[in-house]
Amino acid sequence: MTLRPDRFEDLDDVTMDDVEELLSRRFVLGLLEAHATRLDPARRSAAGPFVTHLLAETAAGIETLLSLQRRSLRPDQDGNVPFHRMLHDICDQIERQMRRTRAFDLVVDVAPACAVPGRQVVRLALIASELIINAIKHAHPAGAAGLVEVACRVDPDGTVVLTVCDDGIGLPEAFDPVAQGGFGMTLIRTLSRQLGAVVTFESTGLGLMVTTTVPPPPRRH
Repeated sequence: MTLRPDRFEDLDDVTMDDVEELLSRRFVLGLLEAHATRLDPARRSAAGPFVTHLLAETAAGIETLLSLQRRSLRPDQDGNVPFHRMLHDICDQIERQMRRTRAFDLVVDVAPACAVPGRQVVRLALIASELIINAIKHAHPAGAAGLVEVACRVDPDGTVVLTVCDDGIGLPEAFDPVAQGGFGMTLIRTLSRQLGAVVTFESTGLGLMVTTTVPPPPRRH
């Protein structure tokens, strides 16, 4: 099953600053969702101290994420960003926060030579973040420990291939990622369209592999 840019809804393009803000907001949303599972409905009305603690943790998470973004987004002389560093930073941050409420192993396989054009890197990072959070949240709904593997490479022609795999239950049989899903899937569709990327879902019931293939940007004359 494949998501192609020409099948996405007609949404307005966003700027790089907009996407950076979305990355921060989406991470915080994932953190809030993960922590919310620690409260049963009967306790939520009396959760004042918990909420105070959660807001403090969220503020710290925002500061950490913004710091790693500023460090990771510095391009080299060719205008490329070392995506291996940014991907490791994002995975480390997700792992630190979500491991408090969920059991999983997160493995990252990306070579130091994996550099992505600056015009693509934030959108690709946001896609990666969304796919990783989704895998951690949904692969094992019964709460069993799972494995999430993240890999990225740049082919000789400049094509970037990002893969996120899990060993969970796969996609529901009736679920259509082209048309269904909430904020996360809409975000992936929008960013993929802007990158001219193709997103492929391979679900067998023994796991899910999502591959995002991004063509090299057109050369500027």
